[in-house]
Amino acid sequence: MAGGLRPGRNTLYPNLIIAGTNKSGTTSLFRYLSAHPDVCASAIKEVRHFTGRANPLSPECLQKYAAQFSRCGDALLRLEASPDYLSGGRDVATAIHQLLPDVKLVFILREPAARLVSGYRRRKSRDDAGLKDLDLQGYLDRLTSQHEQGAMPGDIRSVCYAELLRDWLAVFPSQQVTVRFFDDLQRDSREFVKEICKFAGIDACFYDDYEFSIENRTRAVRFRAVHKLVHRMNMTAEPLFNRMPAVRKVLRGTYNALNVSGKPRDDETADLGPLRALLAEDRQQLQALLADAYPGLDLPDWVTGSEAAVR
Repeated sequence: MAGGLRPGRNTLYPNLIIAGTNKSGTTSLFRYLSAHPDVCASAIKEVRHFTGRANPLSPECLQKYAAQFSRCGDALLRLEASPDYLSGGRDVATAIHQLLPDVKLVFILREPAARLVSGYRRRKSRDDAGLKDLDLQGYLDRLTSQHEQGAMPGDIRSVCYAELLRDWLAVFPSQQVTVRFFDDLQRDSREFVKEICKFAGIDACFYDDYEFSIENRTRAVRFRAVHKLVHRMNMTAEPLFNRMPAVRKVLRGTYNALNVSGKPRDDETADLGPLRALLAEDRQQLQALLADAYPGLDLPDWVTGSEAAVR
């Protein structure tokens, strides 16, 4: 088997992957599950093994991938979270299935327009060159204009959930895939995580008295240069912080007190109507896809097309 993957129980690579999608609570879920005594998480959250440029099934790449879980021993669950896997579509799904045919996959979906707005703010806080001189409305107008001209911007494709999930469900049986919603994570984190535990096959009672906090929230900052520096430092020290969550919590609280601004954003009035209109067809397809693959799944209003959710 490739890279030493053995038949039967896999003790080299993950057996649970949070595979999508960005800005939808994946960091929070990763942290919550990492705290469970039956879970061993990758050294860094976003390994992105299957979306790198190198061949993910080459011996060299597999050795590096296995190293992410070298401290896991016989842990019941080995966890990875790379939310951009969803956007990789059939190619990424096929590569994962080739290496990990029995892996379980978690996809968290967020209302598309809100997800793009959150992604814009995160990139803007990091002085993304691609958004230079673009306010939120300008960013949304650019996306809709490109789409209307026949192009498919990567940001738009990343929220065409029906198209993307269809590729994954063509590769993996639906019982190995759970689709959840950011709305539910926000409303009741405890129940959300317990449902994931049931799906993954670990004891959900651990979370009866667990203290939940929100991770990776996009915030307005006072000094962007400081924010960028801290972000780089966090990326470098992530393996250490993942082993010392209490230290991360203290440092994050200190940073938020010093550099997070309490001022409201001035971009809340952006018109999301045109963006939601061009995504309406995919939303309808998503509703049909989920109703077929997961009968009885409780869908949020933005999926069912509730007027209040899409206006």
